[in-house]
Amino acid sequence: MDAERNQVVGVDGCRFGWIAVAGKVEPETMRLYRTFSELWQEWQDAVAIAVDMPIGLPTGRHSRACDQAARSILQVRAGAGSRVFPCPIREVLACATYPAALELHRRVGGRGLSKQAFYLLPKIRQIDALLQTTPASREPLFECHPELAAARLNGGVPLGTKKRQADLRRRLKLLCDWYPSIIDFYEQWRLDLGSRAKPDDLVDALLCWLTARRPLARRGRLPVGDLPLDVTGLPMQIVF
Repeated sequence: MDAERNQVVGVDGCRFGWIAVAGKVEPETMRLYRTFSELWQEWQDAVAIAVDMPIGLPTGRHSRACDQAARSILQVRAGAGSRVFPCPIREVLACATYPAALELHRRVGGRGLSKQAFYLLPKIRQIDALLQTTPASREPLFECHPELAAARLNGGVPLGTKKRQADLRRRLKLLCDWYPSIIDFYEQWRLDLGSRAKPDDLVDALLCWLTARRPLARRGRLPVGDLPLDVTGLPMQIVF
């Protein structure tokens, strides 16, 4: 493995587009990208890219076992399970308006679609387009969930909402227990973000980076057991 492929990347969606934290041993840089294609062009030689966004998508009236398992883990803390929203079905990817997506989701999927999930469709489309047209992207790119990563760092106990400053700092403290330099990295880049991304987007990207940094054998995976694939062969799993 050459030096460039030792890079690992953690990615979270943000107002600007995408926020990516990268580094080999410790976080070394933070960059913002308008599109996921731009991000891929920059980091296509990375050994692992962990992104907080659904990848394998259900169809019809099916749901993802990984989402159900993640909610079960986070529901140990009241309300935390709602941080894992039901993944939209593949059939609504092309919908341009919420009413159209909602009607199609109810008709084909047999259930509603939250506005939160609808607003993520443009970002889900970007990742899916890359994965469908660039087979090489399927090797390093995988879905993760910062809330599960934070809970695992916290001894399996889910944390409070990251919208509260105290709980955001708790996540940073857990990250610093592994890499003390993360606090300096966070403070350096937090001011640079401005209105393009929120501090919790950077923390989520750092949690994704730590997930990508972990050896394969030490990553948690949901669901446990056989790996479900969607109709295009993408894994319907969450890694943390």
